[in-house]
Amino acid sequence: ALTPPPDLAVQTIVVPGTAPEGSAISVTWTVANQGGGVAPGAWVDTVLLHKIGDPNPGTVVGSYTHVGPLIAGQSYTRTEQITLPLHVAGGFEILVVTDATTPSMKVQARTTTAVPPPPCSSACCHARIWW
Repeated sequence: ALTPPPDLAVQTIVVPGTAPEGSAISVTWTVANQGGGVAPGAWVDTVLLHKIGDPNPGTVVGSYTHVGPLIAGQSYTRTEQITLPLHVAGGFEILVVTDATTPSMKVQARTTTAVPPPPCSSACCHARIWW
């Protein structure tokens, strides 16, 4: 019998609603294995900063390795500090893409917001921040 595949998905992201340019903020996200199988080995969670309304995918502001395994139905939560850029203003989204380096495990997931995020090529989620 074939083992069911894992299905990694970012379920939540928590960021402050506003922050001054150039400041360090905490980004907290939760990744769950929604599949029926174990996610083995290690994978990368990538954090991106995306200007709302910009068709480009955004700028990578951090990449963080998670060492598994992660069994079906379990999740992990991680918090990292990122520094916001200077000399920019307006609305931005923080996107988190999990398993950014393993094509066989890429799926798409998002939180619900009024403005849809850009398409993600792997399990991702986003949250808004203004400065």
